[in-house]
Amino acid sequence: MFAEDFEAIAGMSEIGVYNFMNDPQLGMAVLPDTEDNKFYMIFTKRNPLGQELRLLVNKELMRLQKSGELRKMLSNYLRP
Repeated sequence: MFAEDFEAIAGMSEIGVYNFMNDPQLGMAVLPDTEDNKFYMIFTKRNPLGQELRLLVNKELMRLQKSGELRKMLSNYLRP
């Protein structure tokens, strides 16, 4: 047993570290009496592409939020 954020597990599966999401011997459950974690992204300041990527991510997040698509996508992962 181990405790990990859903995003980390899904991310490891996506990048090929290990497919936790489809392993039939593993299960997932929300830990009771825990608060949701906030999500943060880090962009490097040393490489100019870091700033460019930050701007692109922020622009896309604003577009998704404005259109209602972000809420629809997040509804799969957020508790009511």
